[in-house]
Amino acid sequence: MSIINQIEGLVSQHFLPMIHVRNTTPNSQQAPGGICGVLYKGEPFFFPYGVINENGTKPSENTVFGLGSVTKTFTTSILGQNDSKLFTKPVNEHLPKGYDLLPEERLVTFEQLATFTGGIVPSVPQSPTDPVTQIEFIDFINSRRPNGTLPTKNVYSDSSIGFLAQILMWMSGYRSFDSKSTNTWLQTNLLTELQMNNSGTLPNIDTEHPLSDAFMFDASSDTYSKTAYAEWVPWGAAGRAYSTCKDMMNFVMANVGISTIEGKIIPPIILNGMKKAQKPYAEMGHSGKDAKQAFSWILWKPDSKDRYVGKDGGIKGVSSYVTAMPSHQIGVVFLTNMQGLNVQDPALSLTEALLKL
Repeated sequence: MSIINQIEGLVSQHFLPMIHVRNTTPNSQQAPGGICGVLYKGEPFFFPYGVINENGTKPSENTVFGLGSVTKTFTTSILGQNDSKLFTKPVNEHLPKGYDLLPEERLVTFEQLATFTGGIVPSVPQSPTDPVTQIEFIDFINSRRPNGTLPTKNVYSDSSIGFLAQILMWMSGYRSFDSKSTNTWLQTNLLTELQMNNSGTLPNIDTEHPLSDAFMFDASSDTYSKTAYAEWVPWGAAGRAYSTCKDMMNFVMANVGISTIEGKIIPPIILNGMKKAQKPYAEMGHSGKDAKQAFSWILWKPDSKDRYVGKDGGIKGVSSYVTAMPSHQIGVVFLTNMQGLNVQDPALSLTEALLKL
């Protein structure tokens, strides 16, 4: 059996069950459509299934999907491009205009924000306006008081990474943190060099790179309905990017250390930044010895030569997952068009199964 047939068999086992099969009754753990990308020993493969809209259009490696919190790995890959000495320094010395942290929070470091140990909880602010404004986000961050001394217990937080992104952007000369500015920042520091031309907070969408519709599942009628993607928010660098599976394969390639992608040499600062972002920086707590917290990534099997990183994403119209195993140049990308799927377990199982081929 050829290697592509073996990989497709594994994809059918671990990814395909999450996609609705035509002429069957859907359920809450099946999206209308999606695509699985596999990097095996440095070579990408793509496996699309289902549909991306109510017209029945099929997905491809060029279909644009929402990433949700996989966006965080873009932001922290850029953090990794800095001198490691910066990671343990307080961010208080680099705050954008308007921020004035409480005394208990002023010692929070770049590393703590990137590993969710910086005391920025709950995850996002509540607001009478929709969406939350930048002023409201600043007020929210300025009112945070860590539960205990820093670093705090690992608590997942969109606001932690969103705040971190604004600090990094401010340090680079940005004075606005809207979707357009954040897109330019991501493109300039990461995406353009990786030839991820249809990725970002404002991706290039055209006939060859259509945007998948976002869907929700109605359990009362066992049907799908189209919904809107989540709107931009001040912490958008933590969860509002889009990408194609082809682009995400480039991202995975760089994360496993491949230095030439589509004939272009990747700048060492990007590859080194990704390596730094994958290192273990904090304990996971509930995950025990099998996982540690890297910069937004979870580092699985941290004490093994086969260790790898993974990150999930889940907001309106999005269930996604990405893994990268540098030691074997293996990686997985799951992109689907519905929220609420259990993507982590099958993505990790597929990654482990690829290792055994």
